[in-house]
Amino acid sequence: MKTKLINENFKKDYVNQLLKSRGIENPMAYYEPGPEHLQNHSDMENMGQGAMLLEEVIRLGEKILLVVDSDNDGFTSATIMYNYLKDLAPELEIDYLLHEGKQHGLQDHIDRLIEEGKHYGLIICPDSSSNDYEYHERLKEINASVGVAILMEVKTGEVKAIVNMTKGNDGIYREVKNNAVSDMMEPGSTFKTASIMVALEDGYITPDQEVDTKNGVYMMHGRPMKDHNWHRGGYGVIDVTKVLMVSSNIGVSRLIDENYHNQPEKFVEGLYKLGIATPLNLDIPGAAKKPNIRKPTKENWYKTALPWMSIGYETQVPPMNTLAFYNAIANNGVMVKPKFVKAIVKEERFAYT
Repeated sequence: MKTKLINENFKKDYVNQLLKSRGIENPMAYYEPGPEHLQNHSDMENMGQGAMLLEEVIRLGEKILLVVDSDNDGFTSATIMYNYLKDLAPELEIDYLLHEGKQHGLQDHIDRLIEEGKHYGLIICPDSSSNDYEYHERLKEINASVGVAILMEVKTGEVKAIVNMTKGNDGIYREVKNNAVSDMMEPGSTFKTASIMVALEDGYITPDQEVDTKNGVYMMHGRPMKDHNWHRGGYGVIDVTKVLMVSSNIGVSRLIDENYHNQPEKFVEGLYKLGIATPLNLDIPGAAKKPNIRKPTKENWYKTALPWMSIGYETQVPPMNTLAFYNAIANNGVMVKPKFVKAIVKEERFAYT
């Protein structure tokens, strides 16, 4: 193959000449950079805030996600970042996502992150800047505003521990209020168990009955219902047991909609019979009065209400009520009221039990 050099200045010392043409006046410093060439991290915008966030994520033990560019720079920078994080905190859980091509930022991953409902305390895109402000806003959908953990003894209902964390404006989680008893939350996937139990109790479904979840996307009255793995082709035909095991949105919503679409009040009545809507009447200031599971009327009902209610939306249930419901399952069907005070002791005598 014949070639023609179009720049005669590059005949000698080609590499150095090329670097100088790219604006690098000192090629030797480029080859062997020293500490004096490092940019001070404090010169970078929001770096202090980022360092504080990283410290908080490590302290809370939250997972970190690395979004990796599929090129040499991306692999190198992600490897350096991974090793650095592991040196800081060896116990850290770190996941990674690879771009399939030359994408940068979040655009090609955002739907997958939201659908899978995974939570990360921090997402880092090494060697990649992103101006995808729209996707940054959508990313907030998977950042929990509130986190609640409750430990309750099954037989007695004694609440052994509660942790309530609320996300502040600075992105840091703090104890602010007793969300476990006060917050009216959409229960999401935790509600699917109740939906399946209603249909089982009514004899409309059996554990081995099959339902087609298609390729992970199913049009439900003109609105797409998606499973978390829709981007991988979904689950296809699975039985009721697996529907609950994999938490299939399509499986649960199809089973409920196909059996209760013309009688939604029967489904809601079944929920009330299970006890998930029963007020706990907790003697705690600020406790929610009762779950909000609305009954169908002409004014508040529409075609998509039932399928979305069946997977935990269109309803509001305090976390403590959800726990009491699951505790009843573990307690052989006996629901017990959460107990916060076992005894009040005064002067080494039981004043109240």
